Amino acid sequence: MRITVLADDRKGSDQCLPEHGLSLLIEHEEASVLLDFGQTNRFMLNAINLGIDLFSVDIAVLSHGHYDHADGLAYIKNKKIFAHPDCFLKRYSKVNGKYDGMAISKDELGKNNELILSKESFEIQRGIFFLTGIPRNFEFENKDFPTILEDGTVDVLPDDSGIAVNTAKGVVVITGCAHSGICNTVEYAKSVCNNDRVYAVIGGFHLRQVDENFDKAAKYLKGLAVQHLLTGHCTCDDACEIMARQMQKDVNFQVLGAGKVFDI
Repeated sequence: MRITVLADDRKGSDQCLPEHGLSLLIEHEEASVLLDFGQTNRFMLNAINLGIDLFSVDIAVLSHGHYDHADGLAYIKNKKIFAHPDCFLKRYSKVNGKYDGMAISKDELGKNNELILSKESFEIQRGIFFLTGIPRNFEFENKDFPTILEDGTVDVLPDDSGIAVNTAKGVVVITGCAHSGICNTVEYAKSVCNNDRVYAVIGGFHLRQVDENFDKAAKYLKGLAVQHLLTGHCTCDDACEIMARQMQKDVNFQVLGAGKVFDI
């Protein structure tokens, strides 16, 4: 499997520019899937600089309806896009009231793409699952939601989604921001794939600060005994540094960055 970082907050290659957001290209066997789109056309420009033809990728997944993952959708055409129907909710920053939802509407997105909305997980290609409706059983993970809805209530991100790939080496879990909680997401991916072995966890883990909740999540991730742990975007620098020190020596722990390529 190859993971190419097309957009991330950090720079990972001289060929690519970073931006706040995330976009990953997942290539597994004969399948290619695009997860998230950043907030501009930067992910497409970075792909061109890396010699990647995104026009040949016809399957895409939106992890949730925040602008930094979804606004690049304005540049997408002729793709089969999987998402949770609540991705179109109007949502606003708790900090400054700024609109943080996705700019493109359901009708606009459906004009040039095949839009497949589901509140339940299912297999989109052999061994590759659209992961949504994630149960939130680890209560410590459900405390940090950055946006509110139009009526002022807390936005608990019901549309939070990801990808699970069931491989011979174990489950590969790929997240956008893991607003459902990275531990909750991994546990659900194991259930969906009917496989208790986790080979890799990749994406934003929404560990934005080092606190008691971070300690619990880091302990859980260490206990998985994965081979690859690749994180970035909404995982802060301090969290990355601590996890890098805590992981076993045989774990490939790396920080994402725009332009980085990982063969796992």
